[in-house]
Amino acid sequence: MVLKRPVTIYRDGLSIGEFSTPDLQGLLAKGDLLESDECRPAGVDQTIPLPDYISSSSISAFQQPVESREEAFDNSLPAPFPAGRGVPPMASLAGWILFLVTFAVLCGAVAWILTLESEKETALASVERLTGELRASRSEAAQSLLPEAMQSTTVLGRVALQGPDGKPAPMPGFSIQLLKRRDVEPYLEQKIKILGGPSALESQEGLNALLNGLPEPALKTVTDGAGAYSFTLPDEAEYVVYSSMSQPRAEGGVDVFLWLQSVSKGDAIAHPVNLTEKNRVTIFAPELMISPGR
Repeated sequence: MVLKRPVTIYRDGLSIGEFSTPDLQGLLAKGDLLESDECRPAGVDQTIPLPDYISSSSISAFQQPVESREEAFDNSLPAPFPAGRGVPPMASLAGWILFLVTFAVLCGAVAWILTLESEKETALASVERLTGELRASRSEAAQSLLPEAMQSTTVLGRVALQGPDGKPAPMPGFSIQLLKRRDVEPYLEQKIKILGGPSALESQEGLNALLNGLPEPALKTVTDGAGAYSFTLPDEAEYVVYSSMSQPRAEGGVDVFLWLQSVSKGDAIAHPVNLTEKNRVTIFAPELMISPGR
């Protein structure tokens, strides 16, 4: 007697599938198979009534219930737990506890990150507000120190370059000129084109050729002992604060410093036009050489 012998089941003359012999009685009891079905065991050429085959095979004592027809098609996969027992209660409880703890930790981490972001945004907003208030108070203080007639027409500034000790050093006696912007812009464009383009200004000779022909200044001044200077703008036109200097390099050669900072009567006195290494001209495209002075 072979209990695992495969059997083909027929219903109304048509095959409905192949089943294992030990599963037949359980499937018959569930109604998945019918007593009117016929079967043909492996190695047999003719069909016989299913109840006769089950009775002759004496499999009822060895039969284990089959949960569904789908499970009957593949009994080769091992069950994770013994049949009829399911997941052990303690294992199921431990799994749920682990899931809930993990979920709670993730929720706490997300809430903590969101709190930090909110605090960061609040701090940045406070810094920005305080900075605005400081600028406003500086502007009011600076304007209150000047006569009313000068408050809207005076340009203040300071020239300070990095000294040997790495600290900003004031430049007394430094020449500063005030040029009209409507004269400077066309001059730069035409002169750079004549010299052969912006690359020509990378040499000291090309830069000197550019500076030697600048338009006549509207005003001139020099810095005082602290490196400071001032201009009273003559009219409503837009002007350019211009200055240049040559500085020898330690390894030889000369560095030429050039400043072109735009100013107008509408500029705020609280933002002086300082000339330093940071705002000197480094790009020699005509449309980029003049930068905002404030």
